[in-house]
Amino acid sequence: MEVSNDGRLAGSHVVLVFWHPPARWQAHGVAVRQLVAFQRVARLEPGHVAMVRIVLNTCQHLSFPHEITGARVVPMGSHILAVGDSRQKFTVS
Repeated sequence: MEVSNDGRLAGSHVVLVFWHPPARWQAHGVAVRQLVAFQRVARLEPGHVAMVRIVLNTCQHLSFPHEITGARVVPMGSHILAVGDSRQKFTVS
């Protein structure tokens, strides 16, 4: 994704990636929204653009521990990844 500095001063920014698991899993104690990744964009001059690449591992980032066994579980259903105002919906079946 691209991060641009539209301001008049140089600055830095942290890109945050949030995961919204399927709603039905929230009844099992899974958070409504979880921070799963972040990437800092170091000093960016005014008018400049930086490319940010964040790689997610489904089993590591989009799972939670089973309440009885403790094994990691990737929930079935409709998921959302959100970065800023952008959202990407996908289904695990």
